[in-house]
Amino acid sequence: MGYSCSTKAANKLEAMFKRKVTGCKSNNGWIGTKGYYCFYERGRENSDGAITGSVYRSDAGNEKSAESGNFRCHFIGSFRIEPDGTIKRFPHLTPLMREAEYRILTSFPMKKATS
Repeated sequence: MGYSCSTKAANKLEAMFKRKVTGCKSNNGWIGTKGYYCFYERGRENSDGAITGSVYRSDAGNEKSAESGNFRCHFIGSFRIEPDGTIKRFPHLTPLMREAEYRILTSFPMKKATS
């Protein structure tokens, strides 16, 4: 059994985490606005079709942590993508990621069916 959400919300999340946009190989991670590695964990299913979850930041970009080899993750907030695909909240997203869906959809317009 999979995770249930609206198609528009799922498409938004997928568009935001394309490798070209995030700069990471991770499916759920990105380099945040301050240069730290961030990642999200999806939460419970919502009856309205929204996607919610938690966002974390790794201190791997911190020089002190790199020297000691101790990397920790810190909770930085929650996220919510509405059923219609709008982002209500999503901490540490880059502007490039926020505009990802618009750019991807306009780059590859739908072709009309020919009869």
